[in-house]
Amino acid sequence: MKVVLVEDSPLVRKHLLAALKEQPFLSVVGIAATEAEALCTVGLTRPHVVVLDLSLASGSGLEVLRKLRIAGFGGTILVLSNRDAEIYGPLCVNNGANAFYDKGREFERFLTDLNMLAEAPRLAASRPMTLNALRG
Repeated sequence: MKVVLVEDSPLVRKHLLAALKEQPFLSVVGIAATEAEALCTVGLTRPHVVVLDLSLASGSGLEVLRKLRIAGFGGTILVLSNRDAEIYGPLCVNNGANAFYDKGREFERFLTDLNMLAEAPRLAASRPMTLNALRG
């Protein structure tokens, strides 16, 4: 499963990449730190999943989310952020995210869900996956 990582912090990005490389069936095909880089990278690599932070070096992760959905990106978008989950979780889902995870508290759940997506036989870049359906 092809994954694009959108994260501006070099330290966080390093740890995320290390964790993602340990996951079976995942391949990180692109990395971006800004809104413009994210949109370009997703367009060029056509990933199944975008892992998206909301705080970027330039631009906004929320705008990346909106623009990807407006452009017709049908893959899965998982928001992984330090922002307040009670406020930003529903906001992200309402704008097209498949799920929102708190970086500090829900990282293991994020990895579990990402692995479930990778193992799902019906995964296709042309349509989003429903994580609740995969959880059973």
